[in-house]
Amino acid sequence: MAPYLGAFYRRSYVENLQDLGSAGGRAGVYITAGRNTYFGAGMVYESYFDCNESTYASCSDSYPEVSVTVAF
Repeated sequence: MAPYLGAFYRRSYVENLQDLGSAGGRAGVYITAGRNTYFGAGMVYESYFDCNESTYASCSDSYPEVSVTVAF
């Protein structure tokens, strides 16, 4: 099992609305499932810049992250 921690910046282009930037972080663990296969599970938190709460339901978001990785 190996923990991971990361940060990101995202730019979203929304039709008929102003572009929306966000930044966030993710944390979780990778579990070895085979010689070159890994399963990952974690959580993501994202906060949107210049977000108008009258347009969007929320200006931040948290969600689970699940992944499968096969390395060659």
